[in-house]
Formats: sequence, structure tokens, C-alpha cells
Amino acid sequence: MLMHHLPGPSTLTIEYHYGIVAISIAIAIIGSFVAYDICLRARSSAGAMRSVWLAGAAVAAGGSIWSMHFIGMLAVRMPMDVTYDFWWTFLSLVLPIILTGAGLRLVVVYPKSVAALLVGGFIMGTGIIVMHYVGMAAMRMDATVGHDPFLVGLSVALAVVLSTAALFIAFKPARSLPLAAAGAVVMGMAVSSMHYTAMAASRISMVPDLDDIGQAPIPVSLLAFSIFITLSTAMLLVLMASRVDRRNAEALARQARVTNDTTERYQTLLRHSFDLIAPLDAEGRFVDEAISSDRLLGYEPGELKGKRFTDLVSAGERTDAQAWLAAVLLSNRPLNREYSFLSRAGGEVPCECNAVRAEAPGTAWSLIVNVRDLTEKRRMEAMLGQSQRLEALGRMSSGMAHDFSNLITAVSLNLESIERRLPSSDLLEHLRASQAALAHGNSLIRQLLAFARQQKVEPEPIDLNAAVESMDRFIQMSLSADIAVELELAQGLWPCTADRGMLEAALLNLVVNAQDAMPDGGKLTIGTANERIGSRDADLPPGDYVVLSLSDTGKGMSSEVANRAAEPFFTTKGAGQGTGLGLSMVFGFARQFAGDMRILSTEGQGTTIRIRLPRSHALPLQKPIEAASEAGGRHTILLVDDDNAIRHGAVMFLREKGFIVIDAANAEEALQVADIGTIDFLVTDIHMGRMNGLELAHRLSGRNPALGVVLTSGSGGTRLESSARWRHLRKPYTVRELLREVAALIEERRTSAPSVRNFLIVDPDSAGAENVAGLIGNAGFGDSVLAASLEEARKCAAGYQPTVALVSISGSRQTNSQQPIHQPGSGGFDGMDVARRLHEEFGMRIVLVTDTISAVPADFPVNGFLGRSFTLEQLSTVLKTALDAA
Repeated sequence: MLMHHLPGPSTLTIEYHYGIVAISIAIAIIGSFVAYDICLRARSSAGAMRSVWLAGAAVAAGGSIWSMHFIGMLAVRMPMDVTYDFWWTFLSLVLPIILTGAGLRLVVVYPKSVAALLVGGFIMGTGIIVMHYVGMAAMRMDATVGHDPFLVGLSVALAVVLSTAALFIAFKPARSLPLAAAGAVVMGMAVSSMHYTAMAASRISMVPDLDDIGQAPIPVSLLAFSIFITLSTAMLLVLMASRVDRRNAEALARQARVTNDTTERYQTLLRHSFDLIAPLDAEGRFVDEAISSDRLLGYEPGELKGKRFTDLVSAGERTDAQAWLAAVLLSNRPLNREYSFLSRAGGEVPCECNAVRAEAPGTAWSLIVNVRDLTEKRRMEAMLGQSQRLEALGRMSSGMAHDFSNLITAVSLNLESIERRLPSSDLLEHLRASQAALAHGNSLIRQLLAFARQQKVEPEPIDLNAAVESMDRFIQMSLSADIAVELELAQGLWPCTADRGMLEAALLNLVVNAQDAMPDGGKLTIGTANERIGSRDADLPPGDYVVLSLSDTGKGMSSEVANRAAEPFFTTKGAGQGTGLGLSMVFGFARQFAGDMRILSTEGQGTTIRIRLPRSHALPLQKPIEAASEAGGRHTILLVDDDNAIRHGAVMFLREKGFIVIDAANAEEALQVADIGTIDFLVTDIHMGRMNGLELAHRLSGRNPALGVVLTSGSGGTRLESSARWRHLRKPYTVRELLREVAALIEERRTSAPSVRNFLIVDPDSAGAENVAGLIGNAGFGDSVLAASLEEARKCAAGYQPTVALVSISGSRQTNSQQPIHQPGSGGFDGMDVARRLHEEFGMRIVLVTDTISAVPADFPVNGFLGRSFTLEQLSTVLKTALDAA
């Protein structure tokens, strides 16, 4: 600093222009905020961009310190002209930029370091101090300047401490713009407090009698305002550039976070996938980590990187796998193959492979492969095949059961005929044993039908002791002579719920299994017991159960065999000695009635099988009273069966009981009976040739609404179950069962009121009327009554009270009506007149049945039309409409 020493100096009192002081402080705060904001942006950058942003922050911080100083000096009211040396002034600008830049770099480069904050604060405080005193040295005036040491030290301390505090506020916590603003305020206070404290430490003395130098050409306030505007605009532009860049950076950061999150989610999906999904290069090598390889093959995610895909395929399939990968590279669509893969443990895993050509520029990816374990699929396919075989076996069983039912029925009927004629008691004993065998054969057939889902299960309360005792003699006859049978039947046994035939078949199955287990003889113990199960039993809910147990002294089973013994088709017997279905059918029987079956066996010590069935709180059904032998006499039966032996045996028995019997071999023969009105009862088999027994019953009951019907069947099924309005008799049946059904029909006819029919069919063509009646029955609308004339229609309407009349119309009536109908010609029968009279006299709803197009009067009481070639759906729609109208 150039000083002018004049005699007689006098010390000046410093006065300030406080508006300019405020501007200087604002410049310090704004500059600090811009610098800190740029530093926050620099933290998220790297390399050259970080250096660019740090240079901008240094210029903003150093420039604001420099501007604050000189604007602050303009605020001093000096009684003399003051000028500044250019180079000292330039140095006062450069030094704070360099020092604040160094301090800010430490903070940005080491964001989590406390030492960096402390050293950076010291360096920035030093920059403030250096700038002030170098700026004072640049002053040129006719005065001398001295300093108060205490205030100088205080200014230095304020600069360092407040600069350090500002950095801690702005940068120590997480990045935050509000904290940066707070730090900028503290930094502005550091700059301004240091400056004005240092000015307070200054002692400026003038030389007396100094000539007036004159006034500054520009007012001090205007100069200060110009510096403020210029610096503020520059800083604002830098700040705006920083904010725009930060927004772009934040958007990029958000996009990067989203990308990273998406990548992480996909990696998580792949990590939890049971498929092996991985990219391959053009040579078929794994490019990156196969994240899901551990689940499928047991490899760690990074273990397959660089390995060939074909190395994982079994040796015999590698050539084909290599050709497949080459084909995928040349194809525009996914290709798949099935190969056996080698797991890390050395086993083979059947897999399905799908691959597609990858479109991933900038990567080594050429293919994407997806490998899926087929073990479970193969197991399900095997189960499906077994299920289909079981279904086929069920269908075959149903057909076989029908044939065997016919055979047993024929044998049973003829044995009973022999029994009635045979006087010898010894022969009768053997005959009855044969009949008992047939009865149990019947039970076997019922279980076979139940297995095929063709037999209706009939649960009932059963006395288990009585059931076992009734089969005792048959069991004795079924076993070899060296096997002793002992019954241990509990007293006070509760009834159980089951199907009697299935229970007997299950018991017989277990007896046969016990005999096979004792080829050298032994003892079979059949027992019953009551059992109350608490909450500790895992197989059955708590409650009361009845136990049937069979214990043999045979060779027993190992635990492995016992665990699989109830599986379908599992058997330890030699080829041709067993099907493996016996115990599985018994187990299915127990489960079907909410019970269970347990096998207790020790190899070499015999086997005990326990069946538990739920207790029934109803009393067992009593045997039905046999029908009286005098049931016949006045009744005529039409018996229809395509099995000659069954038909012959049944006809012989019924005629012996006094019935008039007309027999037919099929439905077509039965329809040829001249006067169906004289037939009281129809006994017909369901399964016959072109026309089944159900359709025959519909047609004959249409001609004779009072006809009683018994349907017989050897295989059950939906046809028999859908005809619930008629009586059923399952084959094989005995003559007593046949007689009981006929007697029931006689009793029903005696006690029941005249039946009501919903539909009256009026048609002189009896065959056409029977066809319509059969279709109505098949559509589920019940039986119809038939009439061929108006007189018959009136009698039927009075006797059966039908709601709807289906009338065949004939002749053509021309009217002005435009309502079309279908109409046949039929001689002298006037269907239109019949229809009108039935409506007027009995209030019946009318449906007209015809072939040709004609018209009816507009006031004719018609509720529907049917052409001769109508479908069941059209018939159902018209009948529902007519019934709704009624």
C-alpha cells in the first residue's frame, strides 16, 4: 500500500451508509448459497464435470467475498478520494477464489469426513481474511492505516469459526437445499462480520492541510447498486443453470433408481423361479450369472458362467442340443426341445427347453434359454394315464357287470324253480348254498358297479354282527379246510352306516386276502367292537365308530408293503395271482362312508385289518315282508327282456303265481301287443336293442296311463336313476324280489287315486301320438294320456284332468288372419274343432301339431305350434309356455 506521510495527522471517525452495508451482506449470503448449491450438484457428478462444478462454486464463493468487501468499502463515508491499485485488486479476487475452491473440494470429495469439514472451514476462513487485507492493501488515499490487535484477532476468529460452522450445517447431514440455505446465511455472516470487525480495528489518519481532491464521478450508492445487480444477475444465471442441471440429474437418478428397482425385482423373480432362465452367447456359453440354476440343477448362480449349455445335457443328447441351438440362431421364432439335464449332484432331470434369439445390442447375448423341470409333469401324465386306464376299466366293468347280472339272474331264477320242485333235503342244502354264492356274487357285481360309478350307493343302518353271522357259512365254504374261523362279536354293538352289498363285498375281499396270507393254514379271527374317538386321532373326527376287524396268523407284511397295500394295482403276488385292487376297494369303501381302514402287520407274525365306520343312531332296517303268493290271478303282465334264460325263468314263476304273462324279446315286439289297455303291469329291461326299456315305458304308458312299470337293469347308470317315477329292480334279482315289486304295484293301484296327467295328446295316428308322448317323457315332463277322437279326449279330460292338449289338426281353413300354422290332412278328424271344444269345455291350453302351412282365426285359443319335425328344445319351450299360461 502506498502511504502519504503528511505532517500533523488526524484520526478519522469511520461512518457507514447502512443501505450499502445491507447490500454487501446480501451479496455474501447469495454468493454462499449459490456456491453451496453448486457443491451439492458436484457431489452427484464425477470426473471432469465435478471439477467444472467445483470451479463454478469457487468463483461464486470467492467472488461474493470479494464483492462484499468492495461494496462494504463503498459504504464507508470517506472525506477524501480513494482509488485502488489494479494488480492488488486483481490479487484480492484471485486469492479467495483459490482458497474457497480448495476448501469446497475437500468437502465434496470427502463428504463423510469431519476432518475434511474442519480443514475446509479453516481454509475458507483464511480466504476471507486474506481477501480483506489484500483488498485493504489495494487502497490508494492520503491517509495512514493502523490496526487494533484485539479486534484483528477477533475478526480472524469469526471468519474461521463461522466458515467451519457453515460447512457443517450445509454438508454434514444428508443433502438438503434448506440446510444449504441455512449454511449460506452463516457463511454470509462469517464474511460480513469478519469485514466489519476488521474495519472497526482499522485506525485511518489523514494529513492536515491536504488539498481537496474532488468527488468521485459516480455516486457511491449507484456504484454499489451496479455491483450488486451485476453480481446478482451472474449468480442467478449460475444458480439457474445449477438448478436445471440438478433437475436433470435428479430425473436421471430417479430413472436409475427405477431401473435398479426393476432390475432387482426381475432378479428376485428369477432367483425364486423354478426354471433356469439365462442368456447364451453365439457359441452357446452362459454369459452372465444363471440366477435360478440352484433350484433346478443345484448350481450356484455364478458357477455356470462361461460353461457351455450343451455340457449340462446328457451325453447322448448333446449333438442334437448343439444343432437345436444353431437352429434357434437362424430362426425368428422360439423353438423347444426336451432333454435330460445333469444336476450338480450327478442325477438326470427331464426338462423342457425353450430358446429364442436375443435382440440385445451392446451385449454378448445371442440366445435366451428357459429350462423347465418336467418331473412333476411326467408324474401327472403317468397319473392321468392310470386314471384313464381306471376309467376304461370302469366302463368295461359296467358292461361286464350287465352280462354277469343277466347270467346270475338266469341261474338264480332257474335254481329257485328247481328248489320249488326238489323234494330231497340233502340236495336242497347244496342248492341253497349255490344260491348263497349267487347272492354274494351279486354283491361283488354291485361293488364293481360302484367302482365304475354306475351303481347307486344305498347307505343304511346295519347290524354288523348280523351281517357277519349271515355270511359265516359262506365264509367257511370259501376258505380251505386248514383255516379255522373264529367270531368275536361284541355284545351291545352299535349300528353303523354303510351300503350292505359293499360291506359284504369288502368282508369277502378281506377273507380272500387272509387265505392267501396263510397258504399252510392258520386261524382267521373276525371281530366287532364299539370305539369312541377323541380329538387325538388324526385320521377321523371325534365321535362314535363301529369296528370290523380281521386278524390272520399268516406271514404278515413289512412296513413298506403295509404302507402301500391300499394303493390301486399294488400287489406282492405273482403274475396272474392278483389285480392289486382288493384292499384299495376296501379302503375306498371305508372312506366313502366317512370311515377308515388301518393295516397292522408285522412280518412273520400275521396281519390285522381294522375298518372303522361311523355309528348310526337309526335302527337297522327289518327284512321286507315277502309278497303273498296269491298276488296274481286277475292281473296281466307284459315282460320284456332280451335274455331268453331270464325271460323264461321269470315267466314260468309269474305264471305259477297265477299271473297272465305276455313276454317279448325286445321293445319292438312289445309295441305290437294289440290291446295295450288290457295290460296291468310292464316289467322291462333297460338295456336292449334299438329301443331301450325306458323309451318303451314312456310310449306304452302314453297309450295306457294306468300302466304300472318295473324297470330292471344290471348296470344302473343315469337312465335308470332318471326314471324315478317308476319302480326299479336291479339284476341279478330273485323270484321273491320280482314278486315283491309286482305286489307293490298291485298295492299302489289299489290305494292310489286316479293319476293326473299334465298333457293330453289327441291324434288319430296312434304311432304318432306315442312318439310325441315318449318325447314329452324324455324331456322330463312326465306321462301323457292319449286319445284318437273327441269322445276319447273328453273321457281322458274328465278322468285325468290334463292341463295342456296337443292336438293334431287336419283340413285347411281360410281366414283373413295372417297367423301361420303347420297342418296335415287326416281324413274326417277335425283337429281344430276338437281343440276349440277342449278349450271351451275344460279350459285346457291348446298346442297345435301339424305339417303344412295354413292359418287359424285370430280369436282361436292357441298357445303354441309344433311342426312334426320339432326338437326336444322346441318341445320344451312350447310346453313351458303353455303350462305358464295355465
